[in-house]
Amino acid sequence: MWELAGVAVVTATAPAVARTFPVADDQALRTVETAPALQSVQVKGSIDSYDPRRDDVASRIVIKREDIDRYGDATLADVLRRAPGVTVAGSFVQLRGLGNGYTQLLLNGERAPAGFTIDSIAPETIERIEILRTATADMSTQGIAGSINIVQMRAVSKARRELKLGAGKSQGMGEGKATLLLSDRDGGFSYAVPLSFSRNTYRRPVVTDEWDRGAGGVLNYEYVTRRSDDGDYALFNMAPSLNWTLANGDTLSFQSFFNASRNRYGNRNLTAYLAGMAPVDPMVDTGLRNLNLLFRTDVSWTHKLGDGRKLETRLAGSAGNIEQETSQQNFAADGDPTFARKVNTLLHDRGVTSIGKYSAPVGEDHVFATGWDTGLASNGTGRDQIESAIPSHERYRARVERLALYGQDEWRLNALLSLSLGGRWETVRTRTSGDGLAGSASRSNVLSPLLHALVKIPGTKSDQVRLALTRTYKAPETGQLVPRRSLAIFNSSTSPDYMGDPGLRPELATGLDASWEHDWDKGSRLSLSGSTRRIADRVVQTVMLEEGRWVARPRNAGHALVHTLELETRFPLRSVFAAAPALDVRASASRNWSRVDDLPGPDNRLAQQAPFSSTFGLDYRAGALSMGGTVTYRAASKSRVSLHEWTYDSRRSDIDLYALWQIAPEYKLRLAASNFLQQDWLSDHTYRDVQGSHHTTAAYSGKAWGRATLEMSF
Repeated sequence: MWELAGVAVVTATAPAVARTFPVADDQALRTVETAPALQSVQVKGSIDSYDPRRDDVASRIVIKREDIDRYGDATLADVLRRAPGVTVAGSFVQLRGLGNGYTQLLLNGERAPAGFTIDSIAPETIERIEILRTATADMSTQGIAGSINIVQMRAVSKARRELKLGAGKSQGMGEGKATLLLSDRDGGFSYAVPLSFSRNTYRRPVVTDEWDRGAGGVLNYEYVTRRSDDGDYALFNMAPSLNWTLANGDTLSFQSFFNASRNRYGNRNLTAYLAGMAPVDPMVDTGLRNLNLLFRTDVSWTHKLGDGRKLETRLAGSAGNIEQETSQQNFAADGDPTFARKVNTLLHDRGVTSIGKYSAPVGEDHVFATGWDTGLASNGTGRDQIESAIPSHERYRARVERLALYGQDEWRLNALLSLSLGGRWETVRTRTSGDGLAGSASRSNVLSPLLHALVKIPGTKSDQVRLALTRTYKAPETGQLVPRRSLAIFNSSTSPDYMGDPGLRPELATGLDASWEHDWDKGSRLSLSGSTRRIADRVVQTVMLEEGRWVARPRNAGHALVHTLELETRFPLRSVFAAAPALDVRASASRNWSRVDDLPGPDNRLAQQAPFSSTFGLDYRAGALSMGGTVTYRAASKSRVSLHEWTYDSRRSDIDLYALWQIAPEYKLRLAASNFLQQDWLSDHTYRDVQGSHHTTAAYSGKAWGRATLEMSF
């Protein structure tokens, strides 16, 4: 069941803070001590009378361990697409319907390292997922649409030995998975070692229709290409942690994350010419081999200074390598080879970060915190290519320096009003160099004031209103700043070459959020929220024909306005109808609007925004058997992304089902089915100007999956 929680749910950058809150009737005091970052919350006093969602100023949606396990999902993307207000496109997660970098991905409260995606981490190694709709000063404000924080397992309260063996099947595809969790506690020492290994074989049929018309609408050519991406994907995750509570009350912890993934696939593109002379060969073989290695480790220390004051520090390092080999060979209609290309690419990233936070109570209902977040990262790319027997070599390097300072003041003025006022200053400097490139440098500085308010409505049992005024930003990605030209295999106006711009500025957004929350029974909640964002210096992509090839470049241009309205509820059906069966209901709906100032309408949405999404789920439990299902829906989206470009994504509907049988105290059997409707996905890209138009449509086949998992405790 989805649960909303406030800042008392500890994030990776939140140190232990002793807080004293009076209860709603001001007749008693509750003292809540949050443990060091990523450790479990300890509540002293009456747990029943304190609810983080109700009493804390900032709020967040928390997907707990039981929710992550419920459907036995193979990937984190499958878990997130059922979350309220979240849409998933491939391996990209979107809040407020916005992807393309507007939604920030965090790992343990820090920006995820380069090369990390939601598909590169096993769900079984995750303790919880936090969906943060508004920014707070103690985390990076690089999330205009919001942030998703993936929190890995760290501290444990008791010994656990769990083994899960699973298998999945679809038409022509299969998967196998094994996960192991070992954890224990001995006095002040605890450890957790989650391990996961999975291997998938896949087959993805894709049909592409492409045509080109001249200025008078005359059809120059049209062709249809059919292919099937056949391959296998293997993933290994390990996330060990060691934790100590020292004699003086200090805590020390080590946590590491190691990810290794390998992807191999090949396909044969068969092209049928429908009209004119298409600029592609009738048969093209392509192949890819990819090896991704990512390692991250950190050490955290929380020191108690007395009088409720604490200092938390963390030092972390990361290293990643991506080795990729791609090949392409073209053949004429008579079978003779016409073109050959082989590319070997090596990407490496190295980074170190330092985080610190000092917090101190100022009276009984007032807490002040200040801290820093600094990092240094370097990455490089080596590209060796042989095209038509002609070799070429390319190298480029980038160095990113980051520093953030912040302060945050939280206080409870009375039983009805709580405030949080904060500010965060961030600076990012990027330097790039490479073969055939003049060295370039860019720097951005952003000051983000943040104000949150929680107002409890007098005369009601639990109704309350939240307000937030924030400033957030979206920094350019490193690849957008490098003036290096990347060549497309099939160059066209809808598949152009790409070149970055070192002069790009960050997009700045001023946001206003408001929500109303109502609880009418235990486990029953209804919330209605709305938000607006004004975005300046929006980055757009321009496509132009240069020396016979189409080239895309990013640039800052104009402003955009984004609005969102979200409704969410969860409740036991018996809280509405006393005679109803033991069903828990979950439902959410999100409506999104956006408009870009410098583009004519209609359909000038920002970043291919999904205009509407919804979820509806039921859960039932009777003795040793639990079962349920979720229906998710995402509306079709047609977007004008530039003066001459339009994109279209088809609507998407899914039904997921699960059943869990407690065979014995030590054994569980979990059955699940996903993508039950087997709905295909269509995407469309159009470029049109005075010289004519170019159109590409791709259809991806949808297939249902069935999964079975045996869970054992020992």
